[in-house]
Amino acid sequence: MLVRFGEHAVDTDARHVEGPDGLVPIEPQVFDVLVHLIEHRDRVVPKHELLDEVWGSRFVSESALTSRIKSARRVVGDDGRAQHTIRTSHGTGYRFVAEVTVEQRSSATDGTDIDARSIRRLPRTVDRFHGRERELGELREL
Repeated sequence: MLVRFGEHAVDTDARHVEGPDGLVPIEPQVFDVLVHLIEHRDRVVPKHELLDEVWGSRFVSESALTSRIKSARRVVGDDGRAQHTIRTSHGTGYRFVAEVTVEQRSSATDGTDIDARSIRRLPRTVDRFHGRERELGELREL
């Protein structure tokens, strides 16, 4: 699944985040926190739920979660003051508040899987070729 918001995209299958300048480095736990918030964006996610989901039965302090939230905000271009993407509900938890569009993977006619991320990257990859404007236009339309 590919989730887009603002200038960012989260690919849950490839486990990466793209920003306006390309791939954004992200730690696995930070990715898990971000995806859980996105999947449950219809509500405030309690801190204990995030701790259980990301760390399981391992005991960690709340500061570990706070640190991952801070990193997740940095990855998506948010900060603790503005909170345009991840909003803190003091004493309760966190909520993903950015507008999102979700793109599901689709299958090509030849049986190979194509996803929106691959198509979106195509123009960047093929723009260096000249003399194929019609073909490039068709690829962009797809």
